[in-house]
Amino acid sequence: MITDAVAEMLERVAVEIREVYEERGHNVDSALAQDPAFDASGRSRSSLSRDLIAEAFMAGASRVGFDLDSGAGGAKQFRVDLGRTFGLVRLRKAEVTADGSYKVVANSSSTWGDVDEDTLFAEEPYVLGYTLVSGQVGDIFLAKVNGVIEGNPGELVLGPAVLLGGRSPITDGSFEPEIDDKLPGFDEGESDETASGAA
Repeated sequence: MITDAVAEMLERVAVEIREVYEERGHNVDSALAQDPAFDASGRSRSSLSRDLIAEAFMAGASRVGFDLDSGAGGAKQFRVDLGRTFGLVRLRKAEVTADGSYKVVANSSSTWGDVDEDTLFAEEPYVLGYTLVSGQVGDIFLAKVNGVIEGNPGELVLGPAVLLGGRSPITDGSFEPEIDDKLPGFDEGESDETASGAA
């Protein structure tokens, strides 16, 4: 379960990604303007944007104290202590489908999460996904990976997504805070007069 503390750290990583891209995303256009061939297929734009977002992801994760790691194929990821398990959060680009859900393409390096050899704790796979809309960062979200649909390309099976960076949940997914919702000094057995402070 994602705790309040981890949720706040994830928010800060998402804010870092958004701020860095807002400040430096224009450099992508500047680089592509150097030659018409660079922007012909869209691959160069996608690659440059991905590199910029990956740098911000790693910088933000390091700043808040996540345990940085590299996955198969150079995937950018960090490990989160969830108590009895670890969350292994990997950065992935996503697309918004017609029904408003997120699609993340899977390939041969898309499977992650197993058992940590040092602690023997299970590693649960998560994506920190992002979308690009008109050359800008759109949504940034966290979702657990529940499986992989095989194909060419395949697709990750995602659990409920929680939007990060100051946005509201888009599905029934949400962080579950570990808090006590009862306030000290307020008991259901108290009378209205006592609770209002009347003598």
